[in-house]
Amino acid sequence: MPLTGKLAFRALASTVLSFLPHTLSQATFSPNNVPPGPVVDVGYASFLGNASLPGVEFFGGIRYVQPPLDDLRWRAPEMLNETPVADKNITDARHWGSICIQQPAQVGFGSEDCLTLNVWRSPNTKAGDNLPVAVYIHGGGNYYGSAQGFPMNTWITENDGSIVAVNLQYRLGMLGFLASSIVEEDGNANVGLLDQRAALNWVRR
Repeated sequence: MPLTGKLAFRALASTVLSFLPHTLSQATFSPNNVPPGPVVDVGYASFLGNASLPGVEFFGGIRYVQPPLDDLRWRAPEMLNETPVADKNITDARHWGSICIQQPAQVGFGSEDCLTLNVWRSPNTKAGDNLPVAVYIHGGGNYYGSAQGFPMNTWITENDGSIVAVNLQYRLGMLGFLASSIVEEDGNANVGLLDQRAALNWVRR
């Protein structure tokens, strides 16, 4: 018997997406074995960044929601699990996160586990400074692009460290903006826009 409606859609999605990369592991360091670099504590976790550029600290690939995999595909982003890390390990945030899956793959194929943001700040920034935050959302017609295409280190140096800069990634193409009545019945439409809102909420906390 041929599959129709939701069953057909789920079968197709399961077949196609089974070939895609899944959750990417993030390296962590014990507090007694942390490589050199700035560390920021955001309450539920601590992140190790890098200071390879003069006058700028960078923290990359920070998840702002749960990875949108399996039952979370085509659904509104799920709030990040912010249970404090019991062992106090420090997450490696010295590098960019993976770009989001896109076609054509002009900047690389990417991963589903791509809902991350990146933060730049002055080395002189300290807790309680209450600095303004500049946020950049990359373009690309909702089907290609990445945060890596718009690094914001110069925003810090050109403003004498008086701001914090953030850019973010969101689901693209069929994973972020698939137009389908079946998706609307059994998921959420325009989840790429919902990703952007979730990232802004993370920043505003």
